[in-house]
Amino acid sequence: MSQIWEESNDYRGKPVSGRYTESKNKGTPGMEVCFEISGHKKHITFWLTEKSEERTMLLLKDLGFNGDFENPKFADIEVSLQCKHEEYNGKMQERWAYWGEQQSAPLAPSAAKTLQAKFRSAVGNVPVPKPTTAPVMPKPAGAPSAPPAPPVAKGPPPRPATPATPAQLLATDEASAWAWVNANRGKMTDDELNANWLTVVENVNPKNPEGWHKVCEVFQIPF
Repeated sequence: MSQIWEESNDYRGKPVSGRYTESKNKGTPGMEVCFEISGHKKHITFWLTEKSEERTMLLLKDLGFNGDFENPKFADIEVSLQCKHEEYNGKMQERWAYWGEQQSAPLAPSAAKTLQAKFRSAVGNVPVPKPTTAPVMPKPAGAPSAPPAPPVAKGPPPRPATPATPAQLLATDEASAWAWVNANRGKMTDDELNANWLTVVENVNPKNPEGWHKVCEVFQIPF
């Protein structure tokens, strides 16, 4: 078995060919692009889902795609590529990605409100931290003492409720699972989140609430 490449965001490669493809389970359309890196061929599939279609089209445009899905051609350019490792069926494998050559645009106010609403739907209202209280000054000599506190009723402490994971409480379908994953994305960008979401859903293929629980459980392990 060939040795996998090291993880890095600094690989440089050229798009040399492409072909139209569809996912096995859902028939999601995509463009599989072959990149040449130091004489080696690496493949990246750009999926055209309803949520990621606009962003994917812009990435293909950056690669100089001619817009012909039957006979795709790309510009003779070199771009930055990312290699990450992921485990699949018990084996470590490479996962290649292209995120574009430009920096992300500032977050629009409307997009910020949407993300805030998804966060609240996933975790509820987060209490505002209380300000630090002022230090207690010592009593001056001769000051009256405070009255003693009333006795506390004795008894066994209440039994704590069995906690449930957010995935078990919230993820019952695609919409609620997406909201939970958005709120627990960690440091993933929007593009990384979209790509990882497609991969996880494709592998898990959820058909019931338990399947969407599994999707959330996979995202609990940092990508």
